[in-house]
Amino acid sequence: MFKFIYIILLFNPVLGFSIPCRKISQIATVGPACNSYGQLKEMHECGVNTFRINMGHCKSTEEFMYTYDNIKSLKSNYNDVKMLIDLQGPKFRIGTFKKGCAILKEDSIFILDKIPRESYKYRVYLPHDEIYYSVSEKDKIYLDDGNIELEVMKVLEENRIITRVKKGGVLKNNKGLNLPYKNVNFNTITPKDAIDIALVNHLGDVDYIALSFVQEKKDIQLLRSLLMNKQINVIAKIETPMAVDNLESIIEESDGILIARGDLGIEMGLEHVPFIQKLAIKFSNKSDKEVIVATQLLETMISNQLPTRAEVSDNVNAILDGATGLMLSAETSIGKYPLKAVKMQRKLIDVSLEYINEIEKIDD
Repeated sequence: MFKFIYIILLFNPVLGFSIPCRKISQIATVGPACNSYGQLKEMHECGVNTFRINMGHCKSTEEFMYTYDNIKSLKSNYNDVKMLIDLQGPKFRIGTFKKGCAILKEDSIFILDKIPRESYKYRVYLPHDEIYYSVSEKDKIYLDDGNIELEVMKVLEENRIITRVKKGGVLKNNKGLNLPYKNVNFNTITPKDAIDIALVNHLGDVDYIALSFVQEKKDIQLLRSLLMNKQINVIAKIETPMAVDNLESIIEESDGILIARGDLGIEMGLEHVPFIQKLAIKFSNKSDKEVIVATQLLETMISNQLPTRAEVSDNVNAILDGATGLMLSAETSIGKYPLKAVKMQRKLIDVSLEYINEIEKIDD
């Protein structure tokens, strides 16, 4: 009985916390670490009911089809298996370096330009016109998921951005770029996305399609208009300030949302992510829509056999807040221990639901 006392104190309805009994979807990203029918079957037996294909990491149609066919085979044998296609969206990336990387030192000058050739350590190719039109002096530019921070000094003729390195490090080829707090004017559905949507229309057997970098509800409407199968559930990824501003209307227009905490943390600041997550879950629950929490849920288990205590709390708190799904990314796609990560997360889900169910019984 003692094991429930602390939770009862925390989640007594009198204090404003009441969590309904429910099922939690477990979503695993498929990649080199688990991309065989046998491995997917094992993961399903351990609790995974939705398998995600990240189109941004599919290097060829052949690679996609191999993964698709494995999931399709699993779906034909198990009625509860779902397939989620995650569109890449307008991800901004730099070009390449002659040596594969460059070391950026703090307070040095670094240039982003439109010269399409490999570079040395002082500059790199950036082929996105939208960035040149959007930045201005003193703006922050983040590279490699925020590991490198640049400050804009000036923009020359909209084809060169002169920056000063504020936080240095090793910058590798083709890393992503983020402009926090800037509403960059871009098309949410890129030419690559359009090709992938056409592929989805041709193949069928897809249950969910996730749209990256959603800005407003019309992005969801556009995606729906391109889908031939109107039964596919459209999931809006929340990862930009504009999406947060339009959160309620996006939730209403979509079949569910995915809180993509990686880009969201870069775009809005890490300190805001927990509160945005709670708000997004609350609005989604109110509208009876799916809400998936993603990014670094068991990040340590990419290379270790056990999670940190903080990661355990992160998973459990997402469930207690009202998340309807938890998604593993690199943990299953490229990690050393994909099955152990799945088993650990399933244990956290099951134990959380046991506690919640017990609380409900006591309340009744």
